[in-house]
Amino acid sequence: MKIQTSEKRLIFFLVPLLVAFQVAAFVSMRYANRSIAMGTLDNELESGAQVFQFALAQRTQYLSQATDLVAKDFGFREAVTNSHPATVESALKNQMLRMGANLVVLADLKGGVVARSTSDGSLEPADFGALRRDVLAAKVGEGDMRLSKLLPLRVDEQRSVLYQWIHATVRTPMPTARLVFAFEIDDAAAVELKQMTNLDFVFMSRNADGSWRVHASSLDPQAQTTTRTQIEHAPEGFWTLRAQDENFRMLTLNLGGAADPTAVVALVGKSFRPVMGPFRQLERLTGTFVLLSALLSVFTVYRVTHRIVAPLETVVFQDGLTKLANRRLFELNLHTASQNLKTLGRGYCVMVMDLNKFKAVNDTWGHAAGDQVLQVAAKRIHHAIRNSDTVARLGGDEFALLLITDDRQRAGEIAAQIVESVKRPIGLACGTRVDVGVSIGIAVAPHDSRVNDTLLQLADEAMYAAKQGSTGFAFARAETAQPDAAPVSEPVSEPAV
Repeated sequence: MKIQTSEKRLIFFLVPLLVAFQVAAFVSMRYANRSIAMGTLDNELESGAQVFQFALAQRTQYLSQATDLVAKDFGFREAVTNSHPATVESALKNQMLRMGANLVVLADLKGGVVARSTSDGSLEPADFGALRRDVLAAKVGEGDMRLSKLLPLRVDEQRSVLYQWIHATVRTPMPTARLVFAFEIDDAAAVELKQMTNLDFVFMSRNADGSWRVHASSLDPQAQTTTRTQIEHAPEGFWTLRAQDENFRMLTLNLGGAADPTAVVALVGKSFRPVMGPFRQLERLTGTFVLLSALLSVFTVYRVTHRIVAPLETVVFQDGLTKLANRRLFELNLHTASQNLKTLGRGYCVMVMDLNKFKAVNDTWGHAAGDQVLQVAAKRIHHAIRNSDTVARLGGDEFALLLITDDRQRAGEIAAQIVESVKRPIGLACGTRVDVGVSIGIAVAPHDSRVNDTLLQLADEAMYAAKQGSTGFAFARAETAQPDAAPVSEPVSEPAV
């Protein structure tokens, strides 16, 4: 018997559905983890940026106060206003070393250089015009007697240095000169900030052609190169730096003004790796749980359907006595074969049969003997067909076969095999052996008809013809066949189990 079970269909529906829910939950959790990690990084960057800005303000205040003290020192004022230029430069150098600066310039109120000194002996920057324009000529308003800003200075053809410039006014007692100290922002400063905040820092400035130059960084050289490329397309505020080995979450702080062509920015960054590590470990554990849960779901669904759905299907589609298909399942499979004939052009064959002398066995030896004859005959009929075919008990001693073939010769061979098999004596429980035999009527679609009801009627008529002629089996008569009849039978739908 071939049962068109809904057990597999239920498994194929429930298992993907359960797995889909679990995968969706995993994806949602992964997305939530990414959002939490991103929020954590952004909060850390904001806190680090605040620490940096506070430290920069404190440093600026300290250096400004120290510069003011130098500008107000009586000995220094006397030295820079009345002494020989060499003496002035010596005084500037001494103050520069005391302050820890890298460059000091004494200028008149119009921005002209009076004297200067540097820590490395280089007194002629390549872009000294920018120094005069951006630093020495900066106007100081009343009540704002000192300026502090970060500006780059090109010291040669290959190198540009970022300085923090601290201004003060020399008064005797009227303003007579400008005193400017410059403190270099280098990699050591970026590393010191990283040690303070556990964040990476990159200081950059925009060149006149719009490109960017890195002045100081706590990142490795490869990441610095990537930073120069990606900052051109980075939005203001938070963005992601995708380096070769790892990614960084970055925050851009504008230190020079957006309208300034030599704008200076500080990038505060943190690697995703330490933050995402615990989340990735959680995702791996969750992924393992989802996999195990999916396997458990497959097993559970299989067990439930096998224990609940399959028995219900057996009750609905199986004959209780012979364990063959019942009329309901036979009609469903017959309808399926009819649809395949329409769509695929695949023909089929219907056989209707009943047992000879069955009533006599039932009347003589009782219903128990009749049931035994039915069971033995059912097994013999079932052994003669393929798994793709259907054999059903329609009721009483009447059976039906659905063969997925329109080969009349093959159908005749199967019918002859069934006749020979069933007519062998059947031993009863009481020890008696009986001969029953079988009569079979055969109709072939589309040769005899395309309508299932007509096929069954033709096969039934052929069965009675075989019974009357004692031939064992007979095909539908040519004069009653209807190969061109249009289908009129209603489709049979499978009931819900």
